[in-house]
Amino acid sequence: MHQKQLNLKFRGVEEEINENIKGKMIRELAKWLEIKEEEVACTVESAFRIRVKPQQLKLKKSPGDCLMIFNSIEMKNMILRTSYRKKLIIENRTIIIYKEIPIRLLGKRQGYRQIVSVLQRNNIQYRWEFPEGITFYYKDKRFRLIDTQEAEIFLRRYEKELGKGEEWYGGGGRYTERRKEKKVKNTEKQKRERKEEEEEVEEEGAVGGEEEEEEEEELGEEEEKEEETTRNRKTRS
Repeated sequence: MHQKQLNLKFRGVEEEINENIKGKMIRELAKWLEIKEEEVACTVESAFRIRVKPQQLKLKKSPGDCLMIFNSIEMKNMILRTSYRKKLIIENRTIIIYKEIPIRLLGKRQGYRQIVSVLQRNNIQYRWEFPEGITFYYKDKRFRLIDTQEAEIFLRRYEKELGKGEEWYGGGGRYTERRKEKKVKNTEKQKRERKEEEEEVEEEGAVGGEEEEEEEEELGEEEEKEEETTRNRKTRS
C-alpha cells in the first residue's frame, strides 16, 4: 500500500513507436509544472505504459495508461494540486490523472455504486474521502457521506429530483449502455426460444390427437365387421 501511495496513472498519452515514455513524461510534466526537467527527473523512480487496458479504453481504442512511480510524495502532491488548477495537455490531448487505489479501498467503494451512478447521471462532481466516504456539492450545499447508510438516506431523500440509482456494471457511458442493450437482447432471445418450444409442444400434441382419432376409427370399423360376421353366422344357422 505504501508503494501505491507514490504512484500516479496518466490516461490519454499518445503511444509512439519505440517510445521513451519516462523521458517524455518528465519533459511534459516539467513544462506543465513550470519547473526544470532535472527537478522532476530526480523524483521519478520509473515510468512505463500499462498494456492491459480497461474495458472502456478497448472500446474507444484509446492508448494504454502510463504509470509513474515517484520516490517523493511531494512531487506527487504537487502534480495533484496543479491538476486542480489547470489541465495537463500533451499533444493537444487532455490527460486524466489517477491516483493508484489499494484493492481494500476499492472494495469499500463498491457499496457507493448507486449514489455514484446518480451523481454521474446528473453531472455532479464528487470526490472520494479517505479511507471511506464521498463528498460533493448539491444545491449549493456540501454533502459528506462517510458510510453507505448515509448514502442510502441521501438517495431516498432526493430520489424525486435526482432519480434512482441505476444498475452498476463497473463502468459507465457507452460501455454501460452496450451492456444493457446486450442484456435486453439476450432476454428477448430467450423469450423467442421459449415461445418456439411451446409452439412445437402444441403441434406435437395436435399430431398425437389426430393419430388417436385415426386409431379409434380403425377400431370402430373392426367392431362393425365382427358384428356383421356374427349376424351372418346366425342367419345360416
